[in-house]
Order: sequence, then C-alpha cells, then structure tokens
Amino acid sequence: MLKTTDPMRLIKNTLTERLREVIINKGLRIPEEKLKIEYPPEPSLGDLSSAISFILAKEARISPIKLAEEIVSELANKDIPYISSIEAVRGYINFRLDYPRFSSLVIRTILTQKEKYGYDNIGNGKKVIVEHTSANPIHPLHIGTARNAVLGDALARIFRFLGYNVETRFYVNDMGRQVAYLVYGASKLQEKPRGKIDHWFGAVYSVTSIIIEKRKIMSQLLKDKLELIHLLESLCEKITNEIELTENQKLLLRKLRSIKKKLVELVTSEWTDQLESLKVILEELGSEKSLREDAEVIRNKIRAIKRDIKTAEDWLSASKIASIKWPEIYEKLYEKISMDNDPEETVNTLLQEFEKGNENIEKLFRKICESVLEGFRQTLSRIRIHFDAFDWESDILRGKLVDEIIENLTKKGWVYKDQTGALYLNLRKAIMEMDYIGKIFGLEPEIIQKAIIENKLDSMLPPDLVLKRRDGTTLYTTRDIAYALYKLRELKADLVLNVIGKDQTLAQKQLLAALTLAGYRNLINKYVHVAYELVILPGEKMSARRGKYITFDEILDEAEERAYEEVNKRSPQLSEEEKTKIARAVGIGAVKYALLSVAPDKTITFDWTRVLDFERNSGPFLQYSYARATSIMRKNNWQIPSVDAVDFSYLKEPVEIELIKHLAMFPETVRYAAQQMRPDIIAEYANKACLIFNSFYQQYPVLKAETGELKKARLLLVEAFRITIRNALNLLGIEPLERM
Repeated sequence: MLKTTDPMRLIKNTLTERLREVIINKGLRIPEEKLKIEYPPEPSLGDLSSAISFILAKEARISPIKLAEEIVSELANKDIPYISSIEAVRGYINFRLDYPRFSSLVIRTILTQKEKYGYDNIGNGKKVIVEHTSANPIHPLHIGTARNAVLGDALARIFRFLGYNVETRFYVNDMGRQVAYLVYGASKLQEKPRGKIDHWFGAVYSVTSIIIEKRKIMSQLLKDKLELIHLLESLCEKITNEIELTENQKLLLRKLRSIKKKLVELVTSEWTDQLESLKVILEELGSEKSLREDAEVIRNKIRAIKRDIKTAEDWLSASKIASIKWPEIYEKLYEKISMDNDPEETVNTLLQEFEKGNENIEKLFRKICESVLEGFRQTLSRIRIHFDAFDWESDILRGKLVDEIIENLTKKGWVYKDQTGALYLNLRKAIMEMDYIGKIFGLEPEIIQKAIIENKLDSMLPPDLVLKRRDGTTLYTTRDIAYALYKLRELKADLVLNVIGKDQTLAQKQLLAALTLAGYRNLINKYVHVAYELVILPGEKMSARRGKYITFDEILDEAEERAYEEVNKRSPQLSEEEKTKIARAVGIGAVKYALLSVAPDKTITFDWTRVLDFERNSGPFLQYSYARATSIMRKNNWQIPSVDAVDFSYLKEPVEIELIKHLAMFPETVRYAAQQMRPDIIAEYANKACLIFNSFYQQYPVLKAETGELKKARLLLVEAFRITIRNALNLLGIEPLERM
C-alpha cells in the first residue's frame, strides 16, 4: 500500500497523471492548470470527475461526448490504484472509488498521522506575520474586536499547521487622539483603578469623551443662537430700509421681530421652537428677489442648527446614561474638566508633546496603555489567544521609518503642502500617471480617463492622503505605512496578514500606494489586508465614545452561564467542578465558532439561540459530536484494533462511505482555507463532518455491531473521525471535549 499524508491528493495526482498520458498519446496538449480532478455535483455520477473532454474537443475535432468515450476506453487498460470503475457520461469522465481499498488508505493514514493529519509543509519555514486584534488601548475588548482576535488567531494556527514560521503581533496605537482623551481624563481623575483595569479605564475614556463632546456641542449651540440673532437683525434692518413693504410683508416683518425678541429677551422661551415658524416666514420672504440670498443664508443656518440640536440631544442622552452608569467617575471628572478653559487644546498639546518626544508625557501614555493591555491579555488568555510581540506606534515613529518614507516620497515628487501647511501625498496625480497605482484601488485606465475628461476627480478617484497636519504631527495612516515597512523589511516577513476591519479598505490601499511611490513596490505583494465585517448584536447600537458597548468579557460570561444551564440539563450526574469546566469550554467554543463560521467579508448577527445550539452548526455541536465519538472509544476501554487486522469491505453503508470520503478531504480543505484566508471553510467542513457522523451514529451501532469484524471496522472509522475533528477544532482554537 502506498504511503501518503493526503489520501485524496494521492488519488487525484494518480488520475491526473493517467489522463495526461492518454492525452499525450492522442497528440493533444493541455495547460497543466486545466487538468483538474473535481467532485461531481451528485454522488450518483461518481466520486471524482474530469471535464477535460470539453476543453480538448475543439483541438481533437470531435464532440466532447465522443472524446470522453475514447479517453475512458484507453484508461480502462491502465492500472489505477483505488479506482474501481471509469465511465463517460455526457462528455464527463467519472471515476468510482474502490471503497474497501480507499477506506483502508484513508483510515490508515489518519491513524498513522494522528495530530499531524492535515499537516502539509507547504510553508517550508517561510516567515508569516499575522497582525491582529490591535484594538485601541482605551476600553475593554468588545464583540467587534473579538472577531478580529479570533480570526487572526485561527489564521495563525492554520498557517503554522502548514509549515510556516508564524509570528503574531499586536500593534499598540498609543499616539491616537482617543488615547490622548483617556490620558487627559485619567490625569484629571488621579485615582487608583478599581476592578478589571481595562474596564475602569474604558469608563474613564467614555466619560471624558462625553463631557468634552457635550461641552463642545453646547458651545456650538450658543454660537448658533448668537449667529441666528445677528442674521435676523441684519435681515430686519434690510427689509425696513430697502424695501417698500406690502401689507403681507409688514406682517412678516412683525413676525420676524417677534421671533428675534424671543431669542434675545425671553430667556425662558424655547428658542428652538421658533425655527419652524422662522422657516415658513423665510419661504414667503424669499419671493422678494432682493431678499432671496439673505433668506437662503438663514435657512442654511437653521439646517445647521437642527443638525447641532440632534447632536446635542445625542450627547446629552449619553451624558445622562454615563452619569448613572459610572456616577463616581462622572461627577469627579465633570467637576475637574469643567475647570479647564479648553480641554481640546489640552488634548492637542498632549499629542504634540508626545510626538515631539516629551519624556514625561511619553511615560504617562505608556503606563496607561500598558494597564489597558494587561486587561486585554487577561481576556484573550481566557480564550487561549496569545501574542509573540506587542509593537508600539510611538516606537515606530521614534525609529525614523516615518521620516524615511516621507523623505522618499518628497524626493520623488509625490508630496505637496496645502494653504494651511498640511503635507499631502498626491495620490490622484499618481493614479492618473501610473496604471499600477490605479490598479491598487481597483481602477481601470478607462475609468481614470473618464474621471479626467468629465472632471469628476472628487467623485471617481480616492482622495489625496494627509501625511502631516499643519502643526507638523503625523496621522495614524502615516505611521501605519511605516509599520507595514517595519514588518516587511525590518522583520523580514515573507508574508504579512493584516487583520483589520473592512471599513479600513481605503486606508489599506492608500498604504500600499504610498509604499509603492516611496520605492518599495517589490514588497507590497507580500502584504495582505484580511478584511472583516461588523458583528451586530440585535437591539444594540455600539459606540465606545458614548459608553455604549458590550464587552467581550460580558459576552464570555453570558456564554458560560448559558452553557452551564445546558450542560447541567444534559449531564446532571457530573460533579459541579466538571460542569463548570465543561461550561467554560463550551461557552468559549460557542462564541469562537460564531465568529469564525461566517466568511470574514460577511456581517455577523450574534444570535444566542444559534450560538449555543447543540444540534447543528455551532461550537457546542462540534464539541458534542467529538464527545460522542470519544464516549464510544471510552466504553471500549480505548482498545483500538490494528488496521492490518480489519476488513474494510464491511464499511459499505452509504453514510459510512460518505464519512470516509469527507475525512479524506480534510488536508485539501486546510490548504484551501489558508489560500483563501478563510477559517470559515474549516468550520463548514467540521460542521458537515459532524452532521455525517451523527447520522451514522444514530443509524448504526458500533459497540453492538452485528459481527466482530464490523465492530472493528466501525471502531476505526470512529477513531478516524475523532482525530480529524479534533485537528479541525484545534485549528479553530476550540477545545475538544471528551465529556459533555
């Protein structure tokens, strides 16, 4: 028997080679990539299939049906291991497996490889950096950042399993405005954190943001009111001095003055209630040609005021919620921030001093961020996610890579300053002059030309990128460009997987364009943005700045509690310690599977009913199926028959054959998941394997099989399933459970 680590690949390669021999003998040629062995859409058509006749029919000058028949005729004379029959069907060449020999090959391979089944050294030690999670260190991890963490960890596991040298890294954004808000608030509060540290700092950040934003919008509303009064005064004066008034216009002027009086003198009146009345008056006055422009200015101001009122209501609501949610933090911060003349200016100064290298400010930022990161570590450790390194944004800036990139872009003529002194990367010019820059943004030359001809650059081309603000400070994207270069060049990565939200797609493309224009075009093919969509919690609208988010810790606690109820119901005989341990693993597995089982580019609706479904397509379903298989082996005292002593012709039921075929597909599934960078492919594979196994489990006895020979064959099938599903669970970062 041939030795292999991948039964299906062995058979496919053999069939490909035999087909190639026949095709060459017939004097035909075919590109290697088109010589494929695939799975028929229906099992009744065979186990494997080739559509090669359709590709070669024109060259052979006969119909695909006739060519398929000729090829099958020649293949019939060849010895093809593990194939029992070959048939031509409507131009397709269909192969039927020799099930006893195939079953022996598959199960023997799995039992020999064990935890290595599915492994393939295609990476050959190449270095892959998976940067994931990288949440701003300002509040606890929430369900959205959890998807990033779980996705990045699964990708790292998959690539490591395929022979790559994988490093996981967390990029700490310690220089952003949000961090400055947290540092500002924490400095004002000057209290020792209480409880889980990232939660405490998260409250400080949200309260600080709310107080500052509420103060800003209330100041803007005051400005709005004063501007509106001034505009009304000017309009009334113009009407009085310049226009010969009709009786109706005299009445409208009287109404305008009444509204102005309420705005100025009647402090207790609801001045915002006058906006609709004012709008109606302006519509009538607007018919007077000389007043149209003035009326339109005031109408625009009314629109702006309404937007500001909506924003004010939003922040006032957030303020009310925060004051109830965190009363001790809110009251103290409100009092201290209220004493500051201009909190925004203080925050700006903090950022400027940090970027300039002020040692005391840098230590303050670092200390607070480290504290939040410790909270992150505790949460992620709970779900078995760890990092090889934490890279600090400020260290990247101090390392001069930002200066190198800007200097290179300047030398090559790709930067300019606007009237404020801000520094820009001239992306639009690059797109118009270089096709390969346009392709980074998915823009074909015809689209670019159309934008130029129709003068629609603003609507059809991406914007130029701000590299430095007018005060000389850099932006997050600028530093992110430098970090990308650090991973690619300094860390010598052969491949960088940057797991970051789909909303950052434009920024990621700008990053690649900037690297290209700065002279690093040879590196960008090694950099991949693994984009993922949002996680939606029904009935919840999240905003960290407003203090409205569901933390990942809370999700995990809830999952464990719900899992405990289910475990207690199913296995009441277990000890309390066992129930708690199992519930923890089930809860974590449920959440992980829910975040991994959907393709990254699809939005997830987090539904507890589906997440903890023990019967189908969930983490608990996979764990329960594994536990069922383990229970069979445990009841047999872990006695596993020798493969050489088993007659696999006993495994002839359709569901047994289906399960064996599916187990054989595991190695190629792992490779395909890595190629597509989609762990959901493995989740889908595992779910189908468990569905097939449970169908087998319910229909056919193992330990009480009709004969001893059948029992031995089924025991080996169960063990092969157990090994495969355990490997799949480990790749997803879900703990296999032997009892549930």
